[in-house]
Amino acid sequence: MEIDTPKVLMLKLGNDAEDFFEEDSNIYSSFGTSVAKFAAKNIDDVLSELSKGYQIIHLYVSLNEEGRILNFPGSKLLGELLNTLQTNGAAFTIVATDNSIAAYKMGNRSFSNKMNIVMTLDRKKGAFARYFSSFISELRRGKKISEAMAKLSPQNPVEDAPETPDTVILIINDHITFRM
Repeated sequence: MEIDTPKVLMLKLGNDAEDFFEEDSNIYSSFGTSVAKFAAKNIDDVLSELSKGYQIIHLYVSLNEEGRILNFPGSKLLGELLNTLQTNGAAFTIVATDNSIAAYKMGNRSFSNKMNIVMTLDRKKGAFARYFSSFISELRRGKKISEAMAKLSPQNPVEDAPETPDTVILIINDHITFRM
């Protein structure tokens, strides 16, 4: 599936990620695509913003060990939020804040797994923005998600990769490319 000029939403829930908002916006700035930044106060804010039709969600959310969203009214499980994002047209979500694998596992229990998602374990500071800028560039060139990840990420679990953020990716539709 090729998405022509995808709309990107940088969505912040709770109090985290002020430092990352500007740094991460540079990931998309060179592609000439529409990027909106939104700090939601509640789920109604999220639903209202999602009605504008975004295909890429760059999500800032901190989770507790049960997988619930911290510092956000209603304390939803991450999976419930992801279901809302995919129901509203998101094809790809990048969780851009560090969370533990246990929190992702618990939070995704209710996720219906119909959308590609990157779950960040360790941003490794500036490596995150550099890596995902290159990743989006690869998708623009027509590479599959798995091909872009394989090219940019060492596949050896013993190898330390200081320039690659620690992430887990769930690929549901490997044939998404972006034309920006």
